[in-house]
Amino acid sequence: MSELGSSTRGQDITIIGHSMGGLIARKAVENSSKNSIILANKNLKLATISAPLSGIKAANHCGMKPLHWLSAGVVPSICWMITGDNWYEITSSSNFIRYPKQLVPSVKKYLKVVTNEKNTCRLKAKNGGCIESDYVFGTSEQYHTIIDSYPNVTGVQVDAGHVEIVGDKRIVPRKLLSVLQENEMLSHTPQDRKEALERLLVDLY
Repeated sequence: MSELGSSTRGQDITIIGHSMGGLIARKAVENSSKNSIILANKNLKLATISAPLSGIKAANHCGMKPLHWLSAGVVPSICWMITGDNWYEITSSSNFIRYPKQLVPSVKKYLKVVTNEKNTCRLKAKNGGCIESDYVFGTSEQYHTIIDSYPNVTGVQVDAGHVEIVGDKRIVPRKLLSVLQENEMLSHTPQDRKEALERLLVDLY
């Protein structure tokens, strides 16, 4: 954040994080003595998308200390191999998840996009059947009582898969673009530029 803060003097900054990136984005603008100094006098916007702000259910066993002891350290080792050095921060029992800090005052707007990923499909067969599900996190993993009560947060729930919401080579993220524009995180597309935007989206996706 120090490099970002120093290289964007006088500019507005919009920080967008998807999935685990949403946790990183939140952490980057949490109110701490260091962040408050670096990000003072900035005009920040934050958007987290499909972020497991209440912890990842599939990793909950990683936060069970009795299980650590009973497994003679095998469980923490497995968790580390799968999720890396910060495996202990993604469980619902971690302090990072349970006790989120307020955001720095320079975050003027926080858009929190929750995806209802139930019954979504990432890859379909020719007969219409689902080959690969697009369900990663449930809505209960994305809602958080403390974070949802932040005074500057706007919460939006969208029926979309985990990859669908941000797009890939098969999917244009129209739902997300619409949400970002409706909530003033992106400028609205002028009528005379919509055709050019469609061409760009086709080229990108």
